[in-house]
Amino acid sequence: MSDSPSFEDLLKEEGSAPIQKISKVKADVGKARVDREALARARRLAEKGQDLDFSGFSTDEPPMLDPNALLSWTRDGFNKVKRHLDVDRFDADYRLDLHGKTVEQSALAIQQMLERARKYRWARLQIVHGIGRRSAEGKPLLKSYVNRWLREVDDLIAFSSARQRDGGAGALNILTRGLVDEKWPLG
Repeated sequence: MSDSPSFEDLLKEEGSAPIQKISKVKADVGKARVDREALARARRLAEKGQDLDFSGFSTDEPPMLDPNALLSWTRDGFNKVKRHLDVDRFDADYRLDLHGKTVEQSALAIQQMLERARKYRWARLQIVHGIGRRSAEGKPLLKSYVNRWLREVDDLIAFSSARQRDGGAGALNILTRGLVDEKWPLG
């Protein structure tokens, strides 16, 4: 036992209010900022009749998903790896948050994340895409695009919605070939 006073005792001596347990903290994240530069670029490209740069991903608008739908996908032949997604704690090697990003910015960010995943041999990734509460149309636009795009990537073998405490329907846990292939990355 120590003879020195506790932190709470010191606070009492100073006349501070007693420490109270906070049961729930709610952050005020404010409105997502509009990237005026990206909007202006998209407008210029549209006026010229050019597509946006989606970093090689499909530019067709996907069918809109239910905002609260839980997603799950496994590449053929990799059904046994799903147990790595169904763990109590998913320790992602890298986490990407797409809140406040446009579809084009999201495509670029995902492409950069995938390039780093190959370089650093990351096996577990997480993407937080949200469920569309703050989108202009009120639709889960990013969730729908991300669901389509990830299925197009050969380096990915499975993904599923995160546990509720890790983002639930607004986040995806992802497994790469690095989980099962010693020679990955190939290039």
